[in-house]
Amino acid sequence: MNRKQLSLVTVITLSLACLCSIAQAAETTGGLIPPPPISVPYGGRVVTEINISDADILGVIKQMIPAVGEVIATIAPAVKEQGDAGKGSVVMEALQKVDFQGLADAISGIKNIRVLVVSYPRQIGSAELLEQLDAGVAKLGRFSRIIANTDTSADSPMGLLAVYAQADGNGYVGYGFDSGSRKLFAFRLIGSADAQKLIKWGTETVKTVVGAIRQATSDETEKPQSQ
Repeated sequence: MNRKQLSLVTVITLSLACLCSIAQAAETTGGLIPPPPISVPYGGRVVTEINISDADILGVIKQMIPAVGEVIATIAPAVKEQGDAGKGSVVMEALQKVDFQGLADAISGIKNIRVLVVSYPRQIGSAELLEQLDAGVAKLGRFSRIIANTDTSADSPMGLLAVYAQADGNGYVGYGFDSGSRKLFAFRLIGSADAQKLIKWGTETVKTVVGAIRQATSDETEKPQSQ
C-alpha cells in the first residue's frame, strides 16, 4: 500500500468513526442536545457556531489522537523509501518522536467545547464590552476573571480579551473582540485540561521536534557533495 492509499484509508476510517459516533448519540438522546450556555452582549448576530462534546466528534478526536503517532510511523518509512526530500520528510521524521498519547492524557478531562462568532452592527467600547461580559458570565454561575485586556490600540498584540475560570475548576469561558470586523469570538469549555501535563507535553514536543529537525538538517549538511 503506497502513501496515498494509506492516507485515503486513514481519512475514510476517521470519517466513518465520526459518523457512527454522531449517529449513536442521536439515537440515544432522541433529539438535539442543548449546548452549554454562553452569554454574549445583546444586539449581535451569531454567524458561526461550533459545539462538540464527548458524545460526538470531540470524543472521536480524543480517541484518535494516540493513533496519529501510529499513522505517522506507518507513513514515514514509505516517504523515506520513495526518496521524498525537503522539509516535509524532515518534519515527518520529527513528528514520529512526538508523544501523542501524552496530549490525549492531558485533555482527557475536557467534555464539551462550544465556540461562537457574533457580528455586531456597531462598535462597542472596551470598557462597556468588558462590563457586559462580566455581567453575562456572572449569570452562568460562579466564575473568576483570570485574564483581561482592554487595550485595543495598534500597539496591543491582543485587542480586547477576557477569560473566566469556573469556581469549581470545571470549565472556562473566554472572549475576544476584533474591533476591525466588529466580531466577538466566544468560547466555553466544560471540564478541565491537566495543565501540568499539557505544559510538560508542549515543552517536550517543542524540544523533540526542534531537536529532530536540527539533527536532520545537520546530517544533510554534512553529507559529501557529489562532483
